[in-house]
Amino acid sequence: MNFSNKINTRLLMAGILALIFWNAFWPNASDYFNFMNQSWSIQNIDFYAYYRGGRAFLSGIQPYTGTSDGQPFIYPPTFIPVYAQIAKLDYQVARVLWSGIYSGCFLACLLLLVLKVDPPDRDKLIFITLLIALLSFPLRIYIRQGQIDLIVASFCFASILLYLFKHHNWSALSLAVAVLIKLNPVLFMITFFVFLQDWKYLLRFSIAVAGLVIISLFFFPLDWYRAFFTDILPGLTTGDTHPYNQSLIRFFITNPTLARLVTVAGLGGFTLAAGWLGFRHREQTALLRNGKLTPFNQFLAVSIFFCNGLVSALFSGSTWIMTYTWFILPAAWVLLLAYRQARPWLVGSLALGVAMLHALVISDPGVKYISIEGAVLCLVSLLVAFYFPRLAFSQSAEHA
Repeated sequence: MNFSNKINTRLLMAGILALIFWNAFWPNASDYFNFMNQSWSIQNIDFYAYYRGGRAFLSGIQPYTGTSDGQPFIYPPTFIPVYAQIAKLDYQVARVLWSGIYSGCFLACLLLLVLKVDPPDRDKLIFITLLIALLSFPLRIYIRQGQIDLIVASFCFASILLYLFKHHNWSALSLAVAVLIKLNPVLFMITFFVFLQDWKYLLRFSIAVAGLVIISLFFFPLDWYRAFFTDILPGLTTGDTHPYNQSLIRFFITNPTLARLVTVAGLGGFTLAAGWLGFRHREQTALLRNGKLTPFNQFLAVSIFFCNGLVSALFSGSTWIMTYTWFILPAAWVLLLAYRQARPWLVGSLALGVAMLHALVISDPGVKYISIEGAVLCLVSLLVAFYFPRLAFSQSAEHA
């Protein structure tokens, strides 16, 4: 492609993104951001949980004390001193700052990824990522609620990105931060410990978690951790039948025993699958551990990480629709890598699955959320591809 064609392609992509942003995303995002929750007469109701937790810290009160003035604080206490700095501000100022923080985390990860991929792929990656984000219904709900998922997702995504480019210590620290913000990212150890078979990573991660916890104890008592694990955590394993809960477990809520069995089967089954794929591709995982990337092993690692996140979402008790904002950056990276080396059926299947992950379907009557269906399609497509590689890749691609 000559220079003139490159300029024309960039202008076309920029024009498409600008039209979507101005005509679809920005008007809706503004309305969602200023949506007033009628039950508590407050905007960004989920952010209020972090704000209230920070206010409790500033008052010397244990943050898990029940109140009726908004969402309760139900997260690990490690970063409450950080939330407290935001809670010093007026709420209207704080929620604007919060939107800047989660947007900044997302954009920082995108920039880091763009700098790491091959220069010819950078335009395509930026276009795919921003196209997914601007069309994502979960992102709009996220903006309405003011959740923390984009911050957590950014630290999780940074962990695989840093790992692949041989910054293992920073990768372990990044994942440790994510876990101590929202706990469930600990399931990504399936990728690092089971698939990549990296014992040293487990040690690095454990040291990072222990270090962060020890630092936090300079700011609040150990009893706050006891309260989280004994009073709060047990209640987080229950599910919900609300359509916003895009987890497979919501279909089994009426039978708690069956719901737990499905969760164990899903997480356990993926753990075994990841372990077998790691063993089957042990030469590739050895290269990955040493920072020696090939097109195929990079696609393999990013895909397993992507599947790991999908399984975590599908088999959690509650996976609210805004959680699917986790699957913007990894989905864009997987699509780009697939486009470079996979057969058309896999690229098309992944593109459809990613579209479904982020879609809102207008039905008669009402609306339908199809994040679950998209997650299942992406997960099955990738697992089939790696268990039957001849169906998805040319022999030269697999051994490149």
